[in-house]
Amino acid sequence: MARIRSALEIVLEKTESVVGDPEKIRKSELEKTGKRIMGTFLFDIDADIDSLKKQYETVPEADLSIVREQMIETLLNNISLPQDDLYVQALGKVKKAAEFLSESSDEITELFVQIDQMYQQYLQSRDQLLDMAKQQYEPHLKRKQQQMSQQMGRQVTLHAEQDPDFIKFLESNYQHLEESFQEGVEEIRKSLRELITA
Repeated sequence: MARIRSALEIVLEKTESVVGDPEKIRKSELEKTGKRIMGTFLFDIDADIDSLKKQYETVPEADLSIVREQMIETLLNNISLPQDDLYVQALGKVKKAAEFLSESSDEITELFVQIDQMYQQYLQSRDQLLDMAKQQYEPHLKRKQQQMSQQMGRQVTLHAEQDPDFIKFLESNYQHLEESFQEGVEEIRKSLRELITA
């Protein structure tokens, strides 16, 4: 009688000779280290620039280029359009990390002034867009309110922020706004990368 093998036994038998490339594994671990070092600094409330420097200094010289590249990537990926004015603290940490990784502190400071201005302009544009969208949607909302009041036989009050049609309309407009500002974010990332890797 033939023995029935489990799927696990078959897979283990077929992958028995497969060996991971030690260099790829090492590189992957170093990339994770770079992401972890920068991520810890950016998102840990207690982390400061000294803790970033200490972690960075523990990386062996031979591994530094890979770790540094991932730190830079993580840093650049954290430059994105803000959702509210609480971005200031997070942007301050990003600036400190950029200054740490760069030799050109004055140029970094100048670039971050531009980033802050762009973020402020973006948030102002979002607020203006919300106000304009409410004004533009007001007649439609009043008609909807009147129809619902007639159907229910009592006064109904609707708010634009609660209306699904308004939310779709607003999100569509926000998307166009984000797309126009996203080009600026990409340019800033490119400029920052050049300053850090110079």
